[in-house]
Amino acid sequence: TSRGGECGLRYSLDLSALKKKEQASAPNSMYTRNFPVRKPKRSTTRKSENRGKNNKNDDDYSNDSNNPTRKKWMNELQKRMAELRQKAEGHDGEDAEHLVTQNLCDSALGLACALNKEDAVMAVLDIMQKRGIKQEHSTYQSAIQQCFEVGNANASLEILEAMKRVGMKPDATDVQLVVATLDRNKQWRKGLELIYDFVEERERSGEDRGVIAVESYDITIQSMQESSSSSSTSSRGNRGRSRNNGRDCWKDALQLLENMQSSEFHARPDLRTYHAVLLTLMTAGRAEEATQMVLSMPENGIIPVAHTYNLAISTCHKGGQWRKG
Repeated sequence: TSRGGECGLRYSLDLSALKKKEQASAPNSMYTRNFPVRKPKRSTTRKSENRGKNNKNDDDYSNDSNNPTRKKWMNELQKRMAELRQKAEGHDGEDAEHLVTQNLCDSALGLACALNKEDAVMAVLDIMQKRGIKQEHSTYQSAIQQCFEVGNANASLEILEAMKRVGMKPDATDVQLVVATLDRNKQWRKGLELIYDFVEERERSGEDRGVIAVESYDITIQSMQESSSSSSTSSRGNRGRSRNNGRDCWKDALQLLENMQSSEFHARPDLRTYHAVLLTLMTAGRAEEATQMVLSMPENGIIPVAHTYNLAISTCHKGGQWRKG
């Protein structure tokens, strides 16, 4: 059965009042008919344009018209919108109600939201209203999936919050898609926070909304290691904040591993999880922690392999404890 039902689009809301209310709390975005639509940011100077191109954490896709990936997705959106409009009008004497499906609307709406195309979002919502198609759980999940495909982390977070706003509870699949999108955009701390929030909510409510897949944990820990590695490299000429951030990543990785081992609401760690944590320890040169972790693996049901020992030995050498290695 589909989830969402009466928590769908509230067409009776005063749209102008809703815009003003949401804009007051979030100047750069608005929620139109309970569905998030990000306002395009307009770069007016050459400096801001260059900053957007060089900053890999900047996922404002509204203005990057020279991005070939964005062009591909924009073409795809045009195709989906054209198909939706054609079927909404009906052709060859067919009834539009049987042509405009939930899946078709979800697909177009999700991609429009991922690309921050407000006009396309509004057009799809209008068609859904006229055809009596509600905003279901599948609508949000389609949008989150499209955000992952496009790489728009900010939009995926907004969609997740919009679900909660209308009383729709995200499940494990929803959260792990957002976590993956955040990790791709080097925002692993936000992804880690989502994992902890989801697990804590499950513990409080007792509701079974699934378990976030272990792959999401592995990717998040890998993102920690990459962040730590890049911070260590940049800190050679800068002894400031980046060095501290890189040094702290291994602590987050170990804490997450400990939670995975002790809580039934977390995914159980696998061999790849341990290897990912070892890489963060190796980057930080934490020989003692790496040695203890490898020795504890069998009692947690994970048998070390040759690559495990190689990582541990490399960590000991980097940490200046070659005798342990």
